Amino acid sequence: MANETLRLALQPREITGKKVQSLRDQGILPIGICGRGIEPYSAQVDEREFNKVINQAGYSGLIELSIPGQKRQVAFLLEVQRNSVTNRIIHADLRVVDANAPVELDIHVALQGENDMVSRGNAVLNLVQSVIRVRALPGDVPHQIDIDASSLTEIGQQILVKDLSLPATVEILDDVETLILTLGYPQAEEAPAAETAAE
Repeated sequence: MANETLRLALQPREITGKKVQSLRDQGILPIGICGRGIEPYSAQVDEREFNKVINQAGYSGLIELSIPGQKRQVAFLLEVQRNSVTNRIIHADLRVVDANAPVELDIHVALQGENDMVSRGNAVLNLVQSVIRVRALPGDVPHQIDIDASSLTEIGQQILVKDLSLPATVEILDDVETLILTLGYPQAEEAPAAETAAE
């Protein structure tokens, strides 16, 4: 399913370097904007609003940028930097894209449904490939690729890239024989260590 376009209101930013900490102290997040065909520039955004949007968008959600004095732009999240202690986002980069030109992105695989054999402890699901590379117009990029875990009913069954069902507007770039998911036996418990013979 394609993403719903999210919106983010930015303001131009003149403060740079170490002084940006003063913005963070006010709950304002420094943002870097880049992209093909545009001159990179600095912006800022309300931290709470940014976190709200990014929690929905992740790295594959299309974001419409509203910036005073500039034409409408759409972008994807490119990178975030976090405080190593608090995990708070302290800076983010957004990549502006052409809404009418295809983009290539890695889309996360999401397992849906409950597998009966796994629930009974008779099997385990092994997710071999957690992201799938796709090409699509920005508005057609799926938020995630869902796989029905309950569709595997026998040990040894697999799901390959060629088994995925995506809209015709989304092109999968990975090899069609790439293994994504398998149903296997639970890992055998280790045998107890042999008792040391008494001397």
